[in-house]
Amino acid sequence: MEGMWLSGYGETDNYAGNIIATLAGLPDFLRKPILRRRMSEFPALPADEQDEIVGHALEASPGLPFPVFAKLFGTWLEVLAGMGEAERGVLLGAYARGIAAAPGRVAALHMDGLVAVFAHMGPAGREALSSSTRRILGGMDPESRRRILLMTPDTAKDMLGV
Repeated sequence: MEGMWLSGYGETDNYAGNIIATLAGLPDFLRKPILRRRMSEFPALPADEQDEIVGHALEASPGLPFPVFAKLFGTWLEVLAGMGEAERGVLLGAYARGIAAAPGRVAALHMDGLVAVFAHMGPAGREALSSSTRRILGGMDPESRRRILLMTPDTAKDMLGV
């Protein structure tokens, strides 16, 4: 699995989608530590590699059946909430940049379903993610922030406090 985040994109049809589907299909006791390890490596990557990884993930995600994606998204949120603020900020910041740069990538996602996944998190996890999200949005240029907020359902804005 070494380098699975770093290479291979474009070499195979839907490579990122295959990785995402494979991770989502793993039992929780395997999925969570693999995801935790990969996510902990992410902040050390150069910004261009972070942006490439996020871009591929955002492109692949809408093509997955929602129940498969929701399972992985829930695990991703749980791991993200358990990370330190600095690491969480790097990951969320990269996704915010990716969404602001190409909002159409996430337009096909079932946003209400993703909000429901977030709503089912424990209060401490929701607050950690909300706090980081507010900080990241506050530091973005007005146009990027506007693009992200246009894509964000009102229920999510209320839960995040933005």
